[in-house]
Amino acid sequence: MLDINYLLTDIGGTLIKPLVVAGHSYGASAGSLLAIKNPDVKASINFSGLSSIDNVMQAVRAVAPDKDRVDMCTNQPGFLDALLSRAESDYFFKREDSSITNLGSEGLDVPILLVGGTKDENVPIENLRQIEDSRQGSDVVRTAVYKDCNHGSYLHLDETYNIVTSFMSAVVDGQPMPENVETQCPAPILY
Repeated sequence: MLDINYLLTDIGGTLIKPLVVAGHSYGASAGSLLAIKNPDVKASINFSGLSSIDNVMQAVRAVAPDKDRVDMCTNQPGFLDALLSRAESDYFFKREDSSITNLGSEGLDVPILLVGGTKDENVPIENLRQIEDSRQGSDVVRTAVYKDCNHGSYLHLDETYNIVTSFMSAVVDGQPMPENVETQCPAPILY
């Protein structure tokens, strides 16, 4: 997060504003945190982002060929805490600032579009719901849930483009915020 803020400070004068960040997976989490914490960023589009750094092992478990053997959180008690403590000391990382859900009422005026799939094993849809629930009181958080889509199989869809376009029109041009969307994923795409 420190590096992204530094980059914005360093090149901020040359960027066209308003700044809106978009990301997928870990990038989505970083972008949403940046939008909430940095007043130069007006909004965030979060495609399948983790709600908290504490959920990072969800993604590791999902992509590991032998999930039981690499589940360091279960097999090695204290592994995640040790990893995060090391990150805090080596990279000026603050665990409490890395959780969108822990920020509570901070930045409730920041528009966030949360997009995810119900069959996402890397970042389960519960992460989207946790972020949405933590932003209670905000009238600018919108969700797009694709039933039966996985971690990114909705990214190429025309409907996703239309949802993002409507959200951007609301953020940049002052159009009304789009409604929340829940739709069926077309044919499952494996990747």
